[in-house]
Amino acid sequence: MTILKLPRSAFANVTATLALAVSLGGGAYAAGLAKDSVRSKQIKDGVIRTVDLKSGAVTGAKVADGSLTGADIDESTLDLPTPPTTPSAVADSVHSSPKTSGTLGEFSTKLAEVTIDVPAAGYVDATATAMLNGSAGSDVIDVFVMDVSTEVARGYWDAGDADGMFDISQSAHGVVPVSPGRHTFKLFVAEYSTNGTYSGFAEAQLIVRYFPEGRIG
Repeated sequence: MTILKLPRSAFANVTATLALAVSLGGGAYAAGLAKDSVRSKQIKDGVIRTVDLKSGAVTGAKVADGSLTGADIDESTLDLPTPPTTPSAVADSVHSSPKTSGTLGEFSTKLAEVTIDVPAAGYVDATATAMLNGSAGSDVIDVFVMDVSTEVARGYWDAGDADGMFDISQSAHGVVPVSPGRHTFKLFVAEYSTNGTYSGFAEAQLIVRYFPEGRIG
C-alpha cells in the first residue's frame, strides 16, 4: 500500500487555517448574541460601572421604594411645599370701664361702656357691679348689659335701705358668643320707684372678658 506523505509545510498551513477559522468563528458567535440572551448569571458581580450605564437608564421605577436616603438626594432639586404658617395663639383679654357714681332715674341710665376689638370668634363674659343707696325699700332696679341689640346680661338689683349709706355691691353676669370685629358693651340701669325718688349708685363698673373658641372660660 502506498502512503501519501504531506510535506511539513502543508501540515503547518492546515493547522494555521483551522486556528484562524476557530478564532473567526468565536468572534462571529460573540458578535451575533441573540437579543435579551444575556442574563444576570452571565455578568460577573461588581464589573458594571457608572460609565457603562446609559444616561437616564435608571428611573424611579427601577429603584426600590424607601431605598434612597437623605445623602442620596440633592435637596436643591426638590420642589418642596411651603410648610403652613401656624397661626398665633389668641389670648384671653379683660377690659373694664372706669367706676362711676350718680343717681338713677325712671328711664334706663347708661352707667358704663366698654369697647373691644375681638380678634377671632369666641365668647364674652360680662359682669356689671354697683353699690346702691336705696330711696325706698320696695324699689326694684332693672339691670341689663347690651352689645347693640344683643342682650349679654340681665338681672334685678335690690335698691336697699334708705338709710343714707351704700349697701353691699350687687352684680349681674352673662356669657354670649361673639364674632370677630369691634364690639361695644353698655351697662344700663332703670329704677322702678314707688315714691318718685331714686337711688344713688357708687362704683358702678362693667368688666368684659373675652376668650377664644375652644378655651374654657
